[in-house]
Amino acid sequence: MVMRPAYIEAAFGVIEELLGKYRVHLVCVDEELFIPERTAHAFAKGNIQSAPFVYRAGDWKNLRTGSSGTTFFAPLFNGYMKGHRELLLVITDGEIYDLHLLQKYSPTVWVLPHEASVHFQAPFGRTVRVRAAS
Repeated sequence: MVMRPAYIEAAFGVIEELLGKYRVHLVCVDEELFIPERTAHAFAKGNIQSAPFVYRAGDWKNLRTGSSGTTFFAPLFNGYMKGHRELLLVITDGEIYDLHLLQKYSPTVWVLPHEASVHFQAPFGRTVRVRAAS
């Protein structure tokens, strides 16, 4: 995913509003699916069998994305989320290469930057667009 930090901050602002009521687990999808692990100054890529990563306010600042911008979501929807029923918030720039392969997961909310240049049509769930703070 290639997204300006201001948009990432706005998208995680949506998530941080849920923290008082819900426990939020973070799963990262970039060039591969992984559970982040805390290190001193950033997050490292843990493997998918790692213990759930419980998100805390401001954690988004430690996220680092891959360099290619290629995002494949099938491992998340078609594998990792099997058997789950929790709300899935997907923060994306809308450049999803395997959208046509995704198995429906409900409930899903797709969170995109308001100014995204991509015309994104969600295959299921709801779409929310967020504006970067001025």
